[in-house]
Amino acid sequence: MLDEELKEKYMKLLRLAFAVLESNEDLKEFLESELRGEQTKTTEP
Repeated sequence: MLDEELKEKYMKLLRLAFAVLESNEDLKEFLESELRGEQTKTTEP
């Protein structure tokens, strides 16, 4: 069923994302601050 396929792909993407975060502390901290809304703009250099 399509829903099951989408769910599997989504879970694979989530696992990949967490694996990347585990290996990249700077990115992890940035995303966590984004989720908390501490960054006002993401387009600033």
